[in-house]
Amino acid sequence: AEYVQSYLQSLSVMGIDITAERSLVSDDALTALDEKEVLKHGLLKPKGRFTTLPFEVANLSLRRAIEFYLDYGEDLINYYLALAEENCQDELLPDVPPSLQKLGVKSFKNNEDLAESFFTELRNGTSLYQMLQVLLGAIVVLVDTLMARREAELRGLTRASIVKDGPYFFLSFNLGKANVGEVRERVLRPLPALGAEALGLLARLSERLKSLGYAWSPSLFQRFKHGSKE
Repeated sequence: AEYVQSYLQSLSVMGIDITAERSLVSDDALTALDEKEVLKHGLLKPKGRFTTLPFEVANLSLRRAIEFYLDYGEDLINYYLALAEENCQDELLPDVPPSLQKLGVKSFKNNEDLAESFFTELRNGTSLYQMLQVLLGAIVVLVDTLMARREAELRGLTRASIVKDGPYFFLSFNLGKANVGEVRERVLRPLPALGAEALGLLARLSERLKSLGYAWSPSLFQRFKHGSKE
């Protein structure tokens, strides 16, 4: 479809009266093309690009994401797994680690219905579930800022996507746009050590949930649950 639109654009340029005597393509011919049903299906909206994120915003977002991961990542995952091991279903959480108490964690989920109340509780960090979601977001920002990967490429990541070669790490994934039908090219791209560490934390979560008999997903970015085993 993109090629059809480019072709039509070229014809439109040729229709401009570029000499004093004649144009290369007549107006009648261009009008006739406009009425062709087969070409109508190939028309696309004009190409557009997202505005580039200002450096200051990207830099601050990366900094905050790294800080949150380093300060709370391990403790959030370890505490969540500790609750899973005990099959804890209490809404008011027991034995919250000091670092997570400092974050504000008290209960598993934020049950506020009103938007204002919900986001107040989210900012206060009272919900373990929401803080785990923030952790996922922080890791997405961390990896995506350092590697500039597409959303679909991140969604398909598994434990096997983290490839270690000596002291270096690589990310193995299906390239977002290099495909033939449903078949996509599998590639390796350099992965900063901090990104590998963060993704490895999510991989450990998946593997431990599976060994405990909980519903789990091979995807590194999965939903957190609070409840009984399968």
